Amino acid sequence: MELNVYSLASYDAMLAVGYGINAVLGTGLADPTDGNVLLTYLKRVSFQGATGTVKFDEDGNPVRY
Repeated sequence: MELNVYSLASYDAMLAVGYGINAVLGTGLADPTDGNVLLTYLKRVSFQGATGTVKFDEDGNPVRY
């Protein structure tokens, strides 16, 4: 199987959502199925992904280093 930039970006996107859901669940208070709550926590996600560092600004836009 050949990997391309789209498959790597998709992989990172799914990891970001997973990290966001994990952060919401870690609070024990918020509902991870509430899109607004999930977006709030997703904006705080930062990790080393297949495409490099994955991080978002306060508007939810990806930040590239």
